[in-house]
Amino acid sequence: MLEGMKFYFAYGSNMLSSRMYKRIPLAQKFGIAHLNNKEIIFNKLGVDGSAKANIIDSNHNKVWGVIYKIPEDDLAKLDKIENNYERKTIICISVSGELFEAETYISNQLITDPIPDDWYKEIVVLGAEENNLPSYYIELLRKIPCRTTSK
Repeated sequence: MLEGMKFYFAYGSNMLSSRMYKRIPLAQKFGIAHLNNKEIIFNKLGVDGSAKANIIDSNHNKVWGVIYKIPEDDLAKLDKIENNYERKTIICISVSGELFEAETYISNQLITDPIPDDWYKEIVVLGAEENNLPSYYIELLRKIPCRTTSK
């Protein structure tokens, strides 16, 4: 890995490269990976009061996402963007089985009604499709109930 770069595992809206590059312009897509014994759930309390993507422990499930390399200096910027999340170092597994240490964001500031807004869920699904995550996982994301909103 390049000096001064860190791996970042995006599993929510930052999987969509246009969103990620707007936030961290020097981010570089590295590939896709997953976390074992984890599940994606939309139970994080967003700044706007809506439900956002989060990760919870869950036996026999996987969370798929995108690995980016980002400048270490940009982690502080990402920390501010990922409000109400806590940055954690996790081990993710590439499609070839290689293990990576990466940073990701998990929240314990939860919402009681874990149903995302339709526009937000669409960004997550588009990111999964753009990065060719496994078809079963994209289908799982598509089937998550959402709230129709106007944004």
